[in-house]
Amino acid sequence: MVDPDVMIALDGVGKRYPDGTVAVGHLSLDVHRGEVVALVGPSGCGKSTTMRMVNRLVEPSIGRIILDGEDVTATDPVRLRRRIGYVIQRVGLFPHRTVGENVATVPELLGWDRARVRQRVGELLDLVGLAAATYADRYPHELSGGQQQRVGVARALAADPPVLLLDEPFGAVDPVQRERLQDEFTTIRTRLGTTALFVTHDLDEAVRVADRVAVLGPGGRLDQLTDPATLLAAPANDAVATFVGGDTTLRRLGFTPVTGADLEPAPDGYRCPPGGDGLRLPLTARDAFLALSRTDETALPVLADDGQDRLAGLLTARAVHSALRRAAVGAG
Repeated sequence: MVDPDVMIALDGVGKRYPDGTVAVGHLSLDVHRGEVVALVGPSGCGKSTTMRMVNRLVEPSIGRIILDGEDVTATDPVRLRRRIGYVIQRVGLFPHRTVGENVATVPELLGWDRARVRQRVGELLDLVGLAAATYADRYPHELSGGQQQRVGVARALAADPPVLLLDEPFGAVDPVQRERLQDEFTTIRTRLGTTALFVTHDLDEAVRVADRVAVLGPGGRLDQLTDPATLLAAPANDAVATFVGGDTTLRRLGFTPVTGADLEPAPDGYRCPPGGDGLRLPLTARDAFLALSRTDETALPVLADDGQDRLAGLLTARAVHSALRRAAVGAG
């Protein structure tokens, strides 16, 4: 019996091709509701094949795949794919359709009325930072690569799918745009409570966007499935350690939280210096480090996350160190 908290369950899933090639051997893992699990591993380990078996773009040879309590191998594949949002590296937008028409594709196939489709398109374009009034009537070739990826995410979310599948979704854009898209994806999925399976070759991206990371080995072998902090601090075996690499301190910065307990109290009569505007809990050690590096001030004000613009304390280098030490001890 599948745990009702599990949105995707892979139970002994495998894919063997007619020539005898084993892309995925015997893989079992769960993705919980509202969770993002990233699939990483060396080239040829079966990451994309695993994902494509979930929506049956690749048919599994063995095993079961349960999506929201339903065995996908017993489901009409067309109906199944309309229930799953799918985002790929090269976006796959229809060049002859406007941005708005691209986002509307699945709702139209599902028979939504025009008013509902139009409202949903506007909501989603606004959600991904592309105002409908400005972008809905443009064509894909009139957008930057990063903007096209945002449209791809909006289209994937259009019919309120229970699951998102993302296959190297941001790999084709430049590093700056990629980080922005990762941050926007995290904001959107947190707001919507989205469940997602995220394939990437980039470990930094995996630890940045995922709640848990699944490291696959040759033949789709599951070497480790854990949270980013544990993965970086305690690789399960030599293969995972090799994939993760030696020095993981910089990677930890991106997901280690700086909490109110790490901040230093402000002295009586404290006045906020310039340069610290916009810092608010929750705050990552990476963002804290960058904020401190951009100013000559040794302490920056951080606001509490209560909507009251209340000063939570002062961010200092000691606060960043405190957060990193706490994370290292906890993961160890």
